Amino acid sequence: MNPFKILSIGFNASKKEIIQASARAMREKKYSGLKLAQAQKMLLDPVSRAVQEFLYCFDAAPFKNRLSLKRPGGLNRTDIATLTRLTIFDEEI
Repeated sequence: MNPFKILSIGFNASKKEIIQASARAMREKKYSGLKLAQAQKMLLDPVSRAVQEFLYCFDAAPFKNRLSLKRPGGLNRTDIATLTRLTIFDEEI
């Protein structure tokens, strides 16, 4: 649970901005009251906030979208099934 995303605030938000964002999020009813309360509590506690800033220091979604899900070398399952194994290791010396 990313409290910054839930409350739609940046990492440098002040306590006042956190409380205002919580009230705004309650009006929008996008998340449950429990999640909003937990997010607000996490960000108002200095130790918990430091942990959250460390965990969610940047948004990795744009990088995930750029990753290719292809196999290395363009091989698919049918190509892999036709590969022959090397026999140089089978020879006894």
